This record gives sequence, C-alpha cells and structure tokens, in this order.
Amino acid sequence: PGHRSPRAEKLLRHLQQAQEMARISTWTWDPETTLNTVPGVAWNILGLPADEVSSLSDEEYVERFVHPDDRALVLRTYAAVFEGQPDFEITYRVLGSDGSERTVVEHGETEIDAEGRVLYQMGTLQDVTERVRSERRYERLFEFSPVSLWEEDWSGVKRALDALGMASAEELREHLLAHPEQVAEIGRGALPLDVNRTTLRCFGYEDKRRFLDDVPKIRDSGNYENLREEMLNLWAGRT
Repeated sequence: PGHRSPRAEKLLRHLQQAQEMARISTWTWDPETTLNTVPGVAWNILGLPADEVSSLSDEEYVERFVHPDDRALVLRTYAAVFEGQPDFEITYRVLGSDGSERTVVEHGETEIDAEGRVLYQMGTLQDVTERVRSERRYERLFEFSPVSLWEEDWSGVKRALDALGMASAEELREHLLAHPEQVAEIGRGALPLDVNRTTLRCFGYEDKRRFLDDVPKIRDSGNYENLREEMLNLWAGRT
C-alpha cells in the first residue's frame, strides 16, 4: 500500500514531462496546514528550490516575486477568494531570483463549505512569456505595416450566406448581383475589430475608434463589388 505501480510511475513521469514542455505547473493549498504544494516548473520560473517556493505565504510570494506594478492586482485576486469569488484566472509578471522577468497565467479553483469557509485550493501556473512576446511582435508588425490591414469577424456574414440556401457559387453570385440591397444588409454583419495606421491614413482618419464606428457607413457608400466578391470567397471557403 502506498506504492505506485510501474505503469503509474511511467504515466506520472510523462505528465511531468508534458508539464515541463508546456511550462505549466500545478499547485495546491491546504488552509489547515497553510502549506503550498508547488511541483513542476514553478520553481524553475522563480529560480528557487521547490521546497522554498512551497514554504512561501501568498504575501511573501507577491512581495518577493511579483512585479511591483502587478502586486495590487494579484493580492486583490487572492483576497477575493475569501469574499465569494472562489475561482480566478489572472495574468501577471514575475521577477525571478536572477532578475529575469516572466509573464505567467495563474488559474485557481477553490472548494468552499456551506458556511463559506475555504476547504481546499488547487490551480495551475503557466509561463506564457514566449507567447506574449510573439503576440507583441505580431501587434507591432500589424500596426506599422505599410499595407492597409484589417481584422474583422465575418462569422455573422457566413451564417447569413448559408441561410440563403444556395446550391453553388454561381447561384449565389447571381442572387447577390440581383439583390445589392442584400449585399449591404449581410455586409453589416462583418464586425470590424482592428485596423492599422496605414488604413487610417488611407481613409483620412486619425482616431481608430471613430473609424471603426464609421465602417458600416463606409461600406454603405454604394460600391458593393468588392464586398460581394469577399462574400463569394468566404462562402466558397477561400478566405
């Protein structure tokens, strides 16, 4: 009793390897002992031995390792667990013992009894530094591209086109040519999410929010040829 089978040991090793590859660690907290259990990569992120990480209180962890600009957010989130918000997910920056800055996502779930007392907590801590860096690189490339770039949600347009029940692209083309007012109506379902600086210059705008608000009016200018072709490509799965 108490010993794991060879198969269980192998599965545990595979799980630990998968966590290390994903830069994710699990954690648990027992309010009776006030002990944290933090295996996996968490101590690698902070640059500390696992037993030292586990011995830290929430306040010590935040004070020693959370970026100063993120400490208030993290402490508020932890405190909210005892104020009726048992589950949480937050993104914040940590400073390793070597001075390196990492971005982590922490997710927590809490078991609470009928009187609102915390019985048990468990969660995950994942290092998402590289993902955040990639997102920032994409954002810079998008924003400063010399080509006009748009980010839009066309899912509503696709649903409206499918609802027409056309059997072929040619049948859909003929229908849209005969009903330009329907092209305009369906086109309003394309929700603008973002545009870059080049797009604003092309249309003579300085304020991005104002431009995004005006996109429906710009589309209703009467030139539906490009919009119709985009709809046909979307329906045919070419975009």
